[in-house]
Order: sequence, then C-alpha cells, then structure tokens
Amino acid sequence: MDGIITEQSIMGAVIMLLGIGLLNLCNRIEHKEYMARTDPREKWGFLDGQKKDEMKKRSIRGTLMALAGAGFSLWGFVILVIHFSSLE
Repeated sequence: MDGIITEQSIMGAVIMLLGIGLLNLCNRIEHKEYMARTDPREKWGFLDGQKKDEMKKRSIRGTLMALAGAGFSLWGFVILVIHFSSLE
C-alpha cells in the first residue's frame, strides 16, 4: 500500500477542482449575460443583427465551458475513485 496521498490522487483532485472552478466561472458569466438580457433598458439593444449574433456566440461559449467544466469534474472524480478503490 503506497498510502492515500499519491501523485494520482493529487492529479485527480486538481483536475476536479479545475472543473469546479470552470463551472463557477461559467455560472458567473451566464448570470451577467442573463441580467443584461432581462434589463428593460438594454432589452431592445439585443434585437439588431450584430448583437444577436454576439449573444449566440456567447451562449455557445457558455455551453462549451459548462461541458468542459463538467467533464473535468467527472474525470477528476473518476481518477480519485479509481485510485481509492485500488488501495486494497
């Protein structure tokens, strides 16, 4: 038995924390965009073509960030579970 803290467990924890941080960042960005879209003063500014395309790009960026964050979190968790299950 090598012990609980090894290179693999540290790598899994770092990857999982990176994913959680990415998800938090994505949440903050999406919340700011949502507040801008629901602001009555700015509501009509998003109807012209350029800003509509810009909002579409931002939502795709948010989706990709959320998927990457969830993937990193899941990957890190799986690494930790595999490491702790092999300690027997």
